[in-house]
Amino acid sequence: MDGEQAHRERVEQIAAVVNEARERGEKPRIVHGSSHSVRPGDDEADAAIHVEALHHFIEVDEEEQTVRMEPDITMRELVNKTLEHGLIPHVVPEFPTITVGGAIQGGAGESSCFRYGLFGDHCTEFEIVTGDGEVVTATREQHEDLFHGAMGSYGSLGILTEVSMDLLPAKDYVKLTYITVNGFEDAIRVMEEECESGADFIDGIMFSRDRGVIMVGKLTEEEDLPVSRFSRARDEWFYLHADSISRNHARYEELIPIKEYFFRYDIGAFWAIKYGFEDMHIPFNRLTRTVLHPFMNTAIAYKGGIHAGNFSSEYIIQDIITRQEDTLEMLEWTHDNLGIYPLWLLPLKPEEDAKLAPSYLETDLAINIGIWGRPQRDGIPREQKQQLEDKQIAVGARKTLYAQQFYTENEFWSIYDHDWYQELRDRYDATDAFPSVYEITHVDTLPEPSIRKSFRAMVKATFLS
Repeated sequence: MDGEQAHRERVEQIAAVVNEARERGEKPRIVHGSSHSVRPGDDEADAAIHVEALHHFIEVDEEEQTVRMEPDITMRELVNKTLEHGLIPHVVPEFPTITVGGAIQGGAGESSCFRYGLFGDHCTEFEIVTGDGEVVTATREQHEDLFHGAMGSYGSLGILTEVSMDLLPAKDYVKLTYITVNGFEDAIRVMEEECESGADFIDGIMFSRDRGVIMVGKLTEEEDLPVSRFSRARDEWFYLHADSISRNHARYEELIPIKEYFFRYDIGAFWAIKYGFEDMHIPFNRLTRTVLHPFMNTAIAYKGGIHAGNFSSEYIIQDIITRQEDTLEMLEWTHDNLGIYPLWLLPLKPEEDAKLAPSYLETDLAINIGIWGRPQRDGIPREQKQQLEDKQIAVGARKTLYAQQFYTENEFWSIYDHDWYQELRDRYDATDAFPSVYEITHVDTLPEPSIRKSFRAMVKATFLS
């Protein structure tokens, strides 16, 4: 772990860069070396503040069950460090290279969100460099407007430089129960029931309109069930494993080691990498997945397929967060107009204070629909994405803004509270220092996909990692 003085020196350097950029009249974007956004050109701004140096743990307190850390720590590093002390975060986003800062400012969640809210909800303190270079400590009691505003802000209110977070006692395994469902209504009903069951984790996959599986997890030390893993070359991708179970069992139980559970969707990027097999005309079978295993993780997929190859231009990669009462309507629309399967389902505890968060909805339970793939209905991909936005607005849903967003400014601010946000920007001198959340997340043009660039980037990333 790194010292307090070394951290202070890194923060002072960033504050100085913020001041210099403001003096030049620039609004720099924040670059931390990796991104899980699917927007084109995120790291190509004319002015950028690089925060890759903010990559250290400051303190893990076993007695208080807390961690202090810098925001460029990845989920893999966070889980590894906290497990050394018998602890885990309340929420662990599913891709190991998502950073702490990205998870907070991007509104990330995972299968414990129905119980604990988003990743940022169990943070207790943020250190933020504001637009005038001041270093501010924000908590629920001090600068609480900035504390809540930071979650979902995409760096538009300041530069996050330190995070304090509460932790939970860890256990060795997740006991995962797979419950096969026969349609959208059945899936929603089972998730709602299981949210009251005392479970630790809940998510679901719909493989078609009429078949899916809801997966209910419980932390355990028991060792009386079969154990499955999903990170080795010989292991099956998790979604294919769940698909097979749903075809053969009404209900099935197994154990998954805790780290394997947290990052179970990493190999295959849920199921998105299967489209790469189609684009490169490679058979999609157990042998090819095993041979190509070094290329099959999410970090390689983002660097090659999304950021270098720009394949997100042709695909829909969106998470739509609905009120539970509107979820069925959104799912039926998705089936009729896009025909994309599988679909991911994730129940979420609604946000109450973080107004930019994707789950800031008036409902008892929010449900995230992960729509990731090539549309199976005729249409132009950009137009289909905009039609999805129109439907999302019509049902009062939100989406996670890592995705491409094409809203007009009026549409965007019909979803989010512009007056509150602008007042917050002005109060912390962000208006003249950083791009707005709309400017950061809005997409004007989509570049053409390139298999050649994608393949070159994947090979480079694989052998340099």
